[in-house]
Amino acid sequence: MIGCFLSFNISIDLETVDMAPLPCLITSGRNRMSNRKTGALELAALAFLTWLFVWVMGPRIAVFNTIWVTFAFLLSLLYFTFISPVLIHADNRLHRGFGDWKTLFVRTDNFKPALKRFGLISGVGGAAIIFAAFFKNPRVFHEIAWKIVVLKFSLYLIFSTVQGLFILFVMMRIADILSCDPFQTGGARQGRKSRRHLITLLITSVFTLVHLPNLPLMGITMVITPLVLWQYYLTPNFFLLVCTHSILGTLLHQVYRLPMRIGPFYTHPDQYLIRELFPLIGRIIGNAW
Repeated sequence: MIGCFLSFNISIDLETVDMAPLPCLITSGRNRMSNRKTGALELAALAFLTWLFVWVMGPRIAVFNTIWVTFAFLLSLLYFTFISPVLIHADNRLHRGFGDWKTLFVRTDNFKPALKRFGLISGVGGAAIIFAAFFKNPRVFHEIAWKIVVLKFSLYLIFSTVQGLFILFVMMRIADILSCDPFQTGGARQGRKSRRHLITLLITSVFTLVHLPNLPLMGITMVITPLVLWQYYLTPNFFLLVCTHSILGTLLHQVYRLPMRIGPFYTHPDQYLIRELFPLIGRIIGNAW
């Protein structure tokens, strides 16, 4: 339903988009080769750390010293979301969807067109989720705890920010490896689109696999991710990306009541990795979900 409704919007020829060409993401010569090697190693390290934190240490978190695990987690977070993209690779700030400090890093130069695109995804996707929830349970609106919905959305803004930074890191490193800038509007049209399609396929695959073994959530992710990415290529705005993710995620969890657990926690809902690492978050959530 979402794909059909958005097909016209997404099929817009990129040549007609009123968006000034951004500086090229990809460097040249020796620096480009260095970026490709470094990016490949970093992606491998990120995959290993994800497996280590989620699948190995997650279910046994009580066995480890949580202070050191939390420190390692935050250090990894700092590296992949700031040190590597900003200090090492100097990724284009506009491509990452950020403004400057004067606007609290919210990108305002493309806010209106980005709001239309991400607003359409949020509106149509949200309506589809609400319709499906009503079809599943006609009493859904009588059973919603609105305070918990607000709490879930507020925390989702934080978690979506972290997830978004990781996805942008993966996007930029894949772009380096493939020597392709998915944001450019110039150059050979066919080659540019084919590379953009490949990057979209790879990122969608990564983001879908991250949600193992939650098959319903993986299916939804497989559909939504390419739609969101294609709009992001046209109007990269990180703030609106986070808002879209938070809105759809909150509706799926609190209105449709879809279990959002992933990894080993999907079959063991009594285990909470984030609550163990960050007790304050655990106290805020309580027994809300």
